[in-house]
Order: sequence, then structure tokens, then C-alpha cells
Amino acid sequence: MNNLSEHDACPNCWHNPAIIGGSNSIGTFSIGNLIAFRGGTLDKTHTCTQCKWNFFHVFQCKKCKPSHPCPVHYAAGYNGVFRAHTSLFWHRMYIRNSPYNKKWSNRPACIGAWYASQVENYEDVISTIRRFTSEINVIRSLNQLENDLKYSYKRYTVFWSRIHNICVQHFSGNDVISQAVNSYYQTLRTNHFY
Repeated sequence: MNNLSEHDACPNCWHNPAIIGGSNSIGTFSIGNLIAFRGGTLDKTHTCTQCKWNFFHVFQCKKCKPSHPCPVHYAAGYNGVFRAHTSLFWHRMYIRNSPYNKKWSNRPACIGAWYASQVENYEDVISTIRRFTSEINVIRSLNQLENDLKYSYKRYTVFWSRIHNICVQHFSGNDVISQAVNSYYQTLRTNHFY
């Protein structure tokens, strides 16, 4: 994070988005709101044009210890690089939905990949995609897939075929939600989470 420059996305806005609406529960809030969020950028003095956070204040923090930043700066100041000293649960909480990227335009793909790396089974995949959108037709397709998987002895084949079809049918545009879901799907396929 030391190589930040003018016009880069604000790390504080990235990790601490001011999202309005939806549930406050970390496991149920709308990922769609996170994807669509756009914060400020850094000016010449490394101060955010929106939240007024200044990157250099990270180095003056009295609560940060060598190789162990405080909770406030764990993500925004150090992007979780000292996670060896932090449990996985807290690491995920502090990073807040994806590691930092300098470009706001990359946020959808970063969030999609981040969530794909968190799932452990088919049920997780389906419930996470539900959180990406409120589109009723997508929700119905996901509910039907979930129901079909309960009674299928070819879960692997049914799952991948239907998830692919849902992604192609409902998320083939260039909007931010489609970008995130496509990144999510591609990361799942690459990681072979099963």
C-alpha cells in the first residue's frame, strides 16, 4: 500500500463502504450494494476526496504495533498483509469483502472473486449468489436449483450445468452485478471448490 498515488481508490472507502439499506448482519446483507458502491479517490496529499481519510495518518497511529496493525488500519492501511497474527474470521471482517484494488472499476470483479474464495459447498454458492441480486427471476431459478440438488444423485453435473445457465441467462451484461457474478463463477470454476 506504500505505492499509492493520486487518483487511486481510497483504501478506507474500499474497506469501509457507507452502505445504506439492507440487513446489518455480515452474512445476509446485500452484496449488490457493496458492488455498486463507489468511494472517493486520493488527492495529491493522499487524502480521500470523499471521506477525508489521509493515508499518512496510518503511520502515526499509536495503537498499531510492528507487524500487527490496529483494527482500524488492518485493512485500510495494510490490506491484511499481517494476517498471520489474525484469525481467519477477523481477517475476513477487516478486509470487508475483498482485498484493495486501486481502481474502483475493478471492484465488482474483486468482490466476486473474494466471495468465491469463501464458499465451501453448493449451498454456500447458491446462498451467496442470492445476495448478489434481488431480481425475482434469479431468486426463483436459484431456489429451484437448490430444491433439485436435494433429490439429485448427479449433484455435481446438475449443479455446474444449472449455475452456468443461470449466470449466462441472468448475468451476461456489462453492469456491475453481472461483472461480479461472472468473476464469482470463473473463480469457482478455477478453484474447483468441490
